[in-house]
Amino acid sequence: MTNLNLEACYKGLYEQQELMEAASKPDKGIFDDLQDLSELGWLTDKPKSREYVFTYERPDGSRAGFLPAGKVCMIVSPGGCGKTFLLTHCALAAATGTNWLHTTATKPIKVLFIAAEEDKDELWIRFHNMAKGLGFYMDENRMKMALKNILPVADRGISMRLIDEKHGPTKTFLELKSLIERDEDIKLVILDPASQFMGSETETNNAAATDFIRLIGSLNLIGGKPTVLMAHHTNKTALSPTPNEKVPSFSQSFSRGSSALVDGARWLMGIQRSEARGAERSIFIKVLKSNYTELGGILEFQQDYSNSGTLRYIGEVTASIKQKDTKNTWTDEEDEEDSRRTTSFNHRQRERNE
Repeated sequence: MTNLNLEACYKGLYEQQELMEAASKPDKGIFDDLQDLSELGWLTDKPKSREYVFTYERPDGSRAGFLPAGKVCMIVSPGGCGKTFLLTHCALAAATGTNWLHTTATKPIKVLFIAAEEDKDELWIRFHNMAKGLGFYMDENRMKMALKNILPVADRGISMRLIDEKHGPTKTFLELKSLIERDEDIKLVILDPASQFMGSETETNNAAATDFIRLIGSLNLIGGKPTVLMAHHTNKTALSPTPNEKVPSFSQSFSRGSSALVDGARWLMGIQRSEARGAERSIFIKVLKSNYTELGGILEFQQDYSNSGTLRYIGEVTASIKQKDTKNTWTDEEDEEDSRRTTSFNHRQRERNE
């Protein structure tokens, strides 16, 4: 006679009963179990402070948030402005707690970098050259953090669509979601470029665009609640570089495709390029939309080709500079005034870099 394991039988019956009870209950609705403000404590308890991946120093020395944590964010620019180089630098800075653009990472974090239009050899070259230009090979601690905190994915030629024709998640999205759920250390996900992750109607249909942004935003709520930063292209009107005598104009409308993409993103930064002050190539950036940070003005950078194309901060483009650019005249006195305007800020930037 076979001996029965009564304990195992009882455990199995108990588990089956729990499953049956759970299946008999209706799914909880969105508006079930609502709480009022007194139960939530929203008026009596102090809320948590907003968190940021990068912050910057104001001219008065105080710090302000730049790239918000745990949100859907976009960088929009024409081709040729160096978005991939900019994002490579962003990943290295976030992973090591160092400087990016005119900002500083709040702390070292783990970064998932997905380059859908690059092969592994090309992404290898870009990361290697950027790390070299930033001096990581001379800093053992930064090098260790960069090696540990960046997960690169380069899958040129493979479909990386995250949303299908019915506006639902694809197998690729579910795999990405599973990775983020398993690895709670991932705090920043970079998708380059956004078009490779969109559905076929995302850029032409507002409903499809809204569903795409909602799907991407669901990644902010799982695992370590990462920021998702996407690089996107501008429309045709913003493809040409700005002439020498002009400072570029920015607006949310120069993002390519459906306006719902911009409406759904919580933070949007625009990039434009021009040839300014002789043969020096300038890159201009501006935060065009932010629900959680200051918008600020137009900032000018110059590409340092001797250091793998990193952007060197010049300063904010003020009204006086715009007027001078329109006239296309620069005097020694005006250059000296601009120098005084940015000297204090740049001195503090150099001290942090050192």
